[in-house]
Amino acid sequence: MLEEAKCLCKKALFLVKTTKQEYYLELTEGADMHDMWNFHKWTNGKWVYTSPALSKGDGEEPAVTHSNKCNLLRTTLFPPQPQLTDEPPIDLEPRTDDMTYQEVTKWEVHDVLFTAAPMNAPGITQ
Repeated sequence: MLEEAKCLCKKALFLVKTTKQEYYLELTEGADMHDMWNFHKWTNGKWVYTSPALSKGDGEEPAVTHSNKCNLLRTTLFPPQPQLTDEPPIDLEPRTDDMTYQEVTKWEVHDVLFTAAPMNAPGITQ
């Protein structure tokens, strides 16, 4: 039983290997000049997968191309802001109840940011 399983495993691996070999041989034989320059990417182990088509809603064709997907995501995630009818005036005049301004140097900010422990959340610790 064990010998038979080993034999079947070897046959399966051999079939996979030969099928891959035939596929890549066929792919390279039918390649044009542009494809030949892209074949070297097979060996670096990075794979790029395209995202699936995005639905625009009922009755509309899905977004398939990159630019259509970008436009759909941009309009969905960042819709235009509504126009205010009674926009309040901006008042930048100082008031008596304003907080006082504290001078902070660039180096003080740098020291605080880079001396904090890397796995701590910002803020006052207890």
